[in-house]
Amino acid sequence: DGQIPPDVRQLTGSLIRLHGYMIPLDQTTNLTRFALVPSLFNCCFGQPPGLQHTVIVTLTPGFAVHYTSDPITTEGTLSVGELREDGYVVSLFQVTAQHIE
Repeated sequence: DGQIPPDVRQLTGSLIRLHGYMIPLDQTTNLTRFALVPSLFNCCFGQPPGLQHTVIVTLTPGFAVHYTSDPITTEGTLSVGELREDGYVVSLFQVTAQHIE
């Protein structure tokens, strides 16, 4: 966490709008959480996206979506900080989404 610059950390709480592609984390229907990446082709057929290019999106309670390979737009509240799973940093950016189109 000490590697994230203070000016980037200050973005926590910002309302943002991001465009990208959905990567399901555990299922493809009734998703309440997924990764958002800038390109499916780089992710699936080349190098995986870097931490700075991966945003973990968690939908607000009661809200779920189905997987799509089409680009999407996500609107929500940004959180900046290391997200660890099984001891590994999987994301530096998380969004609690209020709207997806």
